[in-house]
Amino acid sequence: GKGWEQAIRAFSHISEEVEESAKCLDLDRPTASVSHSMRILEIGLYALADSLNVPFQSQNWNTVLEDIDTEIELRSGGKGKTPPPGWKGVVERFYRDAAVHYGNLRVAWRNNAQHANETYSGEQARRIHEHTKEFMEHIAMRLKEVP
Repeated sequence: GKGWEQAIRAFSHISEEVEESAKCLDLDRPTASVSHSMRILEIGLYALADSLNVPFQSQNWNTVLEDIDTEIELRSGGKGKTPPPGWKGVVERFYRDAAVHYGNLRVAWRNNAQHANETYSGEQARRIHEHTKEFMEHIAMRLKEVP
């Protein structure tokens, strides 16, 4: 997958899924492509949640995303909390940017989690594939696959 190099180095298990997602786009099978993107994202989301000590239940990604947002806010001084050592600056920016990237994927995540019969257009699938790449490349800057 072109542009996926950093993500695949950090998350070796996504390599085949990246290839399959791209192949499905080429073969005009957008819903299948999104399915592979979701499998990639699950690995990335798990790593992000794990790095923030947020419990991960794959059956409800929306809860995990909300918990990640809450944790980022708390660590950034929300509700009068004191930010942990080393949080301010680069680390906080990394997590805030990760949240922006996965914000672009929230609808796909929610639909995928709640509607097994959801179908996607080629344009939607391409956008999801691209956002998946941006998200995974971003988190690969600081995170690795959770064993």
